[in-house]
Amino acid sequence: MCNLNIFIKSHKKNHDKLKKIISFLEVTTTNSFLYNNDGDGFYFDYNNKLIKSEHKINLLKYSQDIKNSNFILSHQRLATHGLKNKYIQPFKNNDFIFLHNGILSGYTNTQHSDSYLFFNEFYKAFLSFKDVKREDNIIKALQLLLNEVLGSFSICVFDIKTNILYYVKSSTTQIYFYRNKDLNEAFLSTKDNKQILNLYDSSFIGLRPFDYKIYKFFIKEKKILYSVVGNIKPYTYTYLSDSVIKNYSNVNTIKNNSIKGYTNNFFIKPKNNLKEDNYLKDALTPYLFKAGFKVKNKKNCWECGEFTRFYNQESNKYYCANCFEEEFLNYI
Repeated sequence: MCNLNIFIKSHKKNHDKLKKIISFLEVTTTNSFLYNNDGDGFYFDYNNKLIKSEHKINLLKYSQDIKNSNFILSHQRLATHGLKNKYIQPFKNNDFIFLHNGILSGYTNTQHSDSYLFFNEFYKAFLSFKDVKREDNIIKALQLLLNEVLGSFSICVFDIKTNILYYVKSSTTQIYFYRNKDLNEAFLSTKDNKQILNLYDSSFIGLRPFDYKIYKFFIKEKKILYSVVGNIKPYTYTYLSDSVIKNYSNVNTIKNNSIKGYTNNFFIKPKNNLKEDNYLKDALTPYLFKAGFKVKNKKNCWECGEFTRFYNQESNKYYCANCFEEEFLNYI
């Protein structure tokens, strides 16, 4: 999975403090790049500068950009769709900076990045709404595209015009928000970087943003503030049991096009008009083997004891449908 590292500050400190911030950002983004090394990208709001590279970026070259910026957005990429360098994030147009961590099943395409396709659709949706308040159009565009969508997402949209950052996550991504005691520095990242953050400044207090809530982060009177400005409807689904699959009229299509013969399994069933075989092919196939799962003879789930066929090769454990959901989607 890709990673986001976003640093917000409401000050322009002295040279010694600047060196400490650069060192902190260098270490955290390098830590993320170790496992997400298909691209590195940074955005600095001070001069609206975007830099990208297929290699790790040396932040010492951008010390003045870091010093003068309030919002420093970075993304370390692990490519799942669209392997070209043009899909290194963040993405930018005249209005927004966009970052995404995860996979959105409705936008999967081997030729293009799902994040790139989503950003284009988001911008079209934003332009289609004509509310007086710019923020309302942003919220409506996110809701239009994310309501009841299946996938794993942690999405940041930075409004270049207003210098406000919008953030929303699904239940399957682990991004935390940290803010220092003076409320003049904040950091969004995974908990993998918590120890590094403690070394930088032990006064940071963390919270895990609520799933499917749209947050906005902004600076007011030199304080970094945030609030919830909208909601996303989570995707609801049921699982197909063994008996349903055996009686499913199009089982050969599933067998040939979905997961290559592993049909005695629990599958996610869409609660809409999508054809199940096409849905399974699009939403499930790319991830099952990537996550190291196989379908084997039934045994007890390692977490709760229920009978299951999902077997994870790496952990050497079985997971039932419910426990599988959390474990499996964390790999996406």
